[in-house]
Amino acid sequence: EVGFGFFEFIGANCIHFQGFSIVADRSSNFPQFGLLGGRKTGNGSSGSHTFQDVFVLGKFSKAAQFMLSSETNKFDNCWYYPQIGNGCVMAMNNLPWTVTPKYGTLGSGLGGNGNNQFENCYFLSADEASIGDVMLALEYAQDFRLTSCYFASSIQASHVFLRKSASGTIENCFFEKYGSFDPYSVYFAPDDGTDPSDY
Repeated sequence: EVGFGFFEFIGANCIHFQGFSIVADRSSNFPQFGLLGGRKTGNGSSGSHTFQDVFVLGKFSKAAQFMLSSETNKFDNCWYYPQIGNGCVMAMNNLPWTVTPKYGTLGSGLGGNGNNQFENCYFLSADEASIGDVMLALEYAQDFRLTSCYFASSIQASHVFLRKSASGTIENCFFEKYGSFDPYSVYFAPDDGTDPSDY
């Protein structure tokens, strides 16, 4: 739907997504996201999801997948190929991302994204991507793990974008650029001046 997205599961826990593709092929009026989940309030949990063999492709005004303060998720053999927009964003707050759900309400001033694991995942982009977009954003990510993941982009700002403190492991991953713009493979971002909860 124009201005919104495909899946919303805000405030939900323990959902298993497997074996499907999302294709956003509009030439204009892009959807914001392919998948959207996360917390409604600071102490309301939303996580423990599994994503297996999920492929998200196309043009998004925000991100192929956006998760807000969502913990203990497992991503296995997932493909994120935003031709426009960010790839997979694990955000602490909705600032400066400004994602607007249709059916739920995302909270603010929330907790982190603890123990999210990405294994055998692919993060790709196309020449139409914006220079400021990132392929995988991890904010306040405690004990994240990237294992055997592949990153390739032509114009996006960074492959892995870390902000608001993060701790984790990157193991056996491959980073490639195939265009004229040379992105950061792993970027440690400075404080976000638009977000008072940033540090």
